[in-house]
Amino acid sequence: MGKTVKYAEIEPRLKTGDMLLCHSVIHESIMIEFIEGSAWSHIGMVVRLPQYDYPLLWESTAFENLNDVLLGEKKTGPMLVPLHERIQTDVDQLWDPMFAFRLLNGPCTPEMEEELNNLIQEVHEGQFPKEREMLESVAEGKLGISSHSPNLFCSQLFAETYMRMGLLSTERVPNSYWPVDFSSQGHVNLLGQATLSEEFYLLADGIQTQSAEENEAR
Repeated sequence: MGKTVKYAEIEPRLKTGDMLLCHSVIHESIMIEFIEGSAWSHIGMVVRLPQYDYPLLWESTAFENLNDVLLGEKKTGPMLVPLHERIQTDVDQLWDPMFAFRLLNGPCTPEMEEELNNLIQEVHEGQFPKEREMLESVAEGKLGISSHSPNLFCSQLFAETYMRMGLLSTERVPNSYWPVDFSSQGHVNLLGQATLSEEFYLLADGIQTQSAEENEAR
C-alpha cells in the first residue's frame, strides 16, 4: 500500500481533475474486480465549482442515496454529489471499505472547465447501465467499437471526461476502460505535461472530520 492520508488533510489539496478510486464488497463490484485482477471497481473525478466551498464527485453509479447537487434529486448514472458524503455513506452502508486518491499534476484551465461543463450538460440525464449492458459495452470497447448509449458506467464517464478536457488520448474509445486502467497498476499515459500522483489511501479512521455544525452548514 502507498501513502495513507486523512480526509481533512487531503481535502484542501483536491482540485478539479483529481481522481477517487473505490474498492467495494457488493456483488457487481466483486465481479468487476475479479475480471480486472484489481482491488478497484469504481472511479470518479473531483470537481470544484465556485458556488460550493467543498469538493464534489463527478461519477456514474447505481446508488441512489444522494441528491445530485445540480439537479436536486436522486438518480443513477452521471451525477455530481458532495465528495465527503459519498465516501461517508459508502462506509456507513458497508459498500466500500477502501478508497484512494490520485492527484492530477497540471493546471485545470478555463477551457478544460468549459469542456467539463459541456459534458455534464450532455450526459447528466443518463442512467447507470444494467449489468449485461455494461459488460457488452466493455466488450465492444475492447474491440474499438464506441458505445452510443446515453447510459455510462463509471470508468467510461471518467475516460470521456478526461478526453473532453484534453487529458487523455482518443485513440481508445471511452467504453474500453476499467477503473484499474487509471490506477498506478494500469499505467495510463496522459497528454502533454499532465501526470497523476501515486495513490493516497484514505485512512478509515480519518473520514469523520467534520463536526455536526459544519455538516449542517453545508
